[in-house]
Amino acid sequence: MKRILISLSAVLMAITLNSCLKANNPPSKVEDVNAGNTRIYGEEGAPPRQSEQTYEKLPNEVQRADKVRKMLYPS
Repeated sequence: MKRILISLSAVLMAITLNSCLKANNPPSKVEDVNAGNTRIYGEEGAPPRQSEQTYEKLPNEVQRADKVRKMLYPS
């Protein structure tokens, strides 16, 4: 019983010490290595470089949506 109590208090003390160290020493701020890279961030004020995904419409799209809506939210 004494061993369990000693090991439990040691673990509790280690957790407390660890939390105190983290509170007093916040992580350092890291510089953005890609700052100013137009390939990654694009041009300021320009439209986005990604193209919008377009999908062809399915003929029974509305019916399928209504069927799913009725299954999920029966009223």
